[in-house]
Amino acid sequence: MAMTWTSLTEKFHSRTIENNYRIDSLKENWQRELAALYRLESEINNGGYLQFAANWSRDVFMYSLQGLQNMGAVRMAEIVAEAQGIIDEQFGADSATPIPAELLFGERIIKSSETSHHVSRSVFSSNSRERLDSLSIEFIRYPDDISELGLNYYKIKLEG
Repeated sequence: MAMTWTSLTEKFHSRTIENNYRIDSLKENWQRELAALYRLESEINNGGYLQFAANWSRDVFMYSLQGLQNMGAVRMAEIVAEAQGIIDEQFGADSATPIPAELLFGERIIKSSETSHHVSRSVFSSNSRERLDSLSIEFIRYPDDISELGLNYYKIKLEG
Protein backbone atom coordinates (compact mmCIF):
# COMPACT_ATOMS: atom_id res chain seq x y z
CA MET A 1 0.00 0.00 0.00
CA ALA A 2 1.38 3.40 -0.98
CA MET A 3 2.03 5.91 1.74
CA THR A 4 -0.05 9.08 1.66
CA TRP A 5 1.22 12.54 2.53
CA THR A 6 -0.95 12.71 5.62
CA SER A 7 0.13 9.30 6.89
CA LEU A 8 3.78 10.20 6.33
CA THR A 9 3.62 13.49 8.23
CA GLU A 10 1.45 12.01 10.97
CA LYS A 11 3.96 9.19 11.45
CA PHE A 12 6.67 11.63 12.50
CA HIS A 13 4.33 13.81 14.54
CA SER A 14 3.25 10.69 16.44
CA ARG A 15 6.85 9.83 17.27
CA THR A 16 7.05 13.02 19.35
CA ILE A 17 4.08 12.20 21.57
CA GLU A 18 6.01 10.12 24.10
CA ASN A 19 8.47 13.01 24.43
CA ASN A 20 5.85 15.61 25.34
CA TYR A 21 5.48 16.56 21.65
CA ARG A 22 9.02 17.91 21.56
CA ILE A 23 9.98 18.25 17.92
CA ASP A 24 13.66 18.09 18.84
CA SER A 25 13.12 14.52 19.99
CA LEU A 26 13.37 13.54 16.32
CA LYS A 27 16.94 12.90 15.18
CA GLU A 28 16.97 14.44 11.71
CA ASN A 29 15.87 17.88 10.53
CA TRP A 30 13.81 16.35 7.71
CA GLN A 31 11.89 14.29 10.28
CA ARG A 32 11.22 17.46 12.28
CA GLU A 33 10.02 19.14 9.09
CA LEU A 34 7.51 16.34 8.49
CA ALA A 35 6.18 16.50 12.05
CA ALA A 36 5.93 20.30 11.82
CA LEU A 37 4.13 20.11 8.48
CA TYR A 38 1.57 17.74 9.98
CA ARG A 39 0.94 20.24 12.78
CA LEU A 40 0.80 23.19 10.40
CA GLU A 41 -1.73 21.59 8.06
CA SER A 42 -3.86 20.15 10.85
CA GLU A 43 -4.12 23.40 12.75
CA ILE A 44 -4.65 25.74 9.80
CA ASN A 45 -7.26 23.43 8.29
CA ASN A 46 -9.03 23.24 11.63
CA GLY A 47 -8.89 26.83 12.87
CA GLY A 48 -6.57 28.98 10.78
CA TYR A 49 -3.05 30.24 11.29
CA LEU A 50 -3.84 31.74 14.68
CA GLN A 51 -4.75 28.30 15.97
CA PHE A 52 -1.40 26.98 14.76
CA ALA A 53 0.42 29.86 16.52
CA ALA A 54 -1.54 29.33 19.72
CA ASN A 55 -0.77 25.60 19.88
CA TRP A 56 2.84 25.34 18.72
CA SER A 57 6.07 27.17 19.41
CA ARG A 58 8.26 29.06 16.98
CA ASP A 59 10.52 26.08 16.28
CA VAL A 60 7.53 24.26 14.77
CA PHE A 61 6.91 27.27 12.53
CA MET A 62 10.58 27.29 11.48
CA TYR A 63 10.62 23.58 10.60
CA SER A 64 7.33 23.80 8.71
CA LEU A 65 8.55 26.81 6.71
CA GLN A 66 11.82 25.03 5.96
CA GLY A 67 9.89 21.96 4.82
CA LEU A 68 7.65 23.96 2.50
CA GLN A 69 10.67 25.71 1.01
CA ASN A 70 12.65 22.48 0.61
CA MET A 71 9.86 20.71 -1.26
CA GLY A 72 9.25 23.70 -3.53
CA ALA A 73 5.87 24.80 -2.16
CA VAL A 74 6.73 28.43 -2.87
CA ARG A 75 3.35 30.11 -2.38
CA MET A 76 2.47 28.16 0.76
CA ALA A 77 5.86 29.07 2.25
CA GLU A 78 5.14 32.73 1.47
CA ILE A 79 1.72 32.48 3.13
CA VAL A 80 3.15 30.97 6.30
CA ALA A 81 6.02 33.47 6.43
CA GLU A 82 3.66 36.42 6.00
CA ALA A 83 1.24 35.14 8.64
CA GLN A 84 4.06 34.58 11.11
CA GLY A 85 5.43 38.03 10.27
CA ILE A 86 2.15 39.62 11.37
CA ILE A 87 2.37 37.75 14.66
CA ASP A 88 6.05 38.63 15.09
CA GLU A 89 5.24 42.34 14.69
CA GLN A 90 3.24 42.10 17.89
CA PHE A 91 5.12 39.50 19.91
CA GLY A 92 8.67 39.49 18.54
CA ALA A 93 10.43 36.66 16.80
CA ASP A 94 12.04 35.05 19.83
CA SER A 95 9.05 33.50 21.60
CA ALA A 96 10.01 29.95 22.53
CA THR A 97 6.52 29.04 23.73
CA PRO A 98 3.13 29.31 22.08
CA ILE A 99 1.40 32.66 22.48
CA PRO A 100 -1.68 32.54 24.73
CA ALA A 101 -4.81 32.01 22.66
CA GLU A 102 -6.75 34.82 24.30
CA LEU A 103 -4.12 37.29 23.06
CA LEU A 104 -4.14 35.88 19.55
CA PHE A 105 -7.89 35.49 19.17
CA GLY A 106 -8.84 38.48 21.27
CA GLU A 107 -11.76 36.90 22.99
CA ARG A 108 -12.20 35.92 26.55
CA ILE A 109 -15.44 35.35 28.36
CA ILE A 110 -15.76 36.57 31.91
CA LYS A 111 -18.70 34.99 33.70
CA SER A 112 -20.34 36.15 36.85
CA SER A 113 -23.24 34.42 38.49
CA GLU A 114 -25.78 36.14 36.25
CA THR A 115 -24.02 37.60 33.21
CA SER A 116 -21.29 36.98 30.69
CA HIS A 117 -19.06 39.69 29.32
CA HIS A 118 -16.81 39.41 26.30
CA VAL A 119 -13.53 41.19 26.79
CA SER A 120 -11.36 41.83 23.78
CA ARG A 121 -7.64 41.78 24.45
CA SER A 122 -6.40 41.16 20.93
CA VAL A 123 -3.22 42.93 19.99
CA PHE A 124 -4.05 42.83 16.28
CA SER A 125 -5.64 45.63 14.33
CA SER A 126 -8.72 44.68 12.35
CA ASN A 127 -6.62 44.90 9.16
CA SER A 128 -4.02 42.50 10.56
CA ARG A 129 -6.69 40.09 11.76
CA GLU A 130 -8.44 40.19 8.37
CA ARG A 131 -5.11 39.54 6.63
CA LEU A 132 -4.40 36.56 8.88
CA ASP A 133 -7.83 35.15 8.10
CA SER A 134 -7.29 35.73 4.37
CA LEU A 135 -3.91 34.01 4.47
CA SER A 136 -5.44 31.05 6.31
CA ILE A 137 -8.12 30.68 3.65
CA GLU A 138 -5.54 30.88 0.88
CA PHE A 139 -3.46 28.17 2.59
CA ILE A 140 -6.51 25.91 2.92
CA ARG A 141 -7.06 26.22 -0.83
CA TYR A 142 -3.61 24.63 -1.35
CA PRO A 143 -2.04 26.84 -4.03
CA ASP A 144 0.80 24.29 -4.13
CA ASP A 145 0.22 20.53 -4.31
CA ILE A 146 2.17 19.73 -1.17
CA SER A 147 1.06 16.10 -1.22
CA GLU A 148 2.84 15.53 -4.51
CA LEU A 149 5.74 17.89 -3.80
CA GLY A 150 6.23 16.51 -0.30
CA LEU A 151 6.09 12.84 -1.26
CA ASN A 152 8.54 13.43 -4.10
CA TYR A 153 10.98 15.40 -1.96
CA TYR A 154 10.87 13.27 1.20
CA LYS A 155 10.87 9.94 -0.66
CA ILE A 156 14.61 10.36 -1.15
CA LYS A 157 15.09 10.97 2.60
CA LEU A 158 13.02 7.90 3.48
CA GLU A 159 14.92 5.66 1.09
CA GLY A 160 18.35 6.97 2.08
